[in-house]
Amino acid sequence: MGWGFCGSTEEYCGTRCQEGPCIAPPPTNDVSVPDIVTTEFFNGIIDQAEDSCVGKSFYSREVFLYALSSYARFGRVGSVNDSKREIAAFFAHVTHEAGNFCYI
Repeated sequence: MGWGFCGSTEEYCGTRCQEGPCIAPPPTNDVSVPDIVTTEFFNGIIDQAEDSCVGKSFYSREVFLYALSSYARFGRVGSVNDSKREIAAFFAHVTHEAGNFCYI
């Protein structure tokens, strides 16, 4: 394989290409991540942490939405169900790794 060479076939157009991927990413859909990650949704997760958890006063939906602004494609590719699955997988991973947002 020709790593570093940006050709025009799928063999060469991957993320390791020196000029970046040369195949356009799939289009985004009309899903509104903030409409899915409602205050109730977010608080339903964080409220499972003990009140003594430091992360409980550190994480917030507002901070999540601010971070989301840097990732315009997050939860917005494929079908509506694909978007919901991606969002659910993200929160499942984060809650597992951070103990329902207990740990920072």
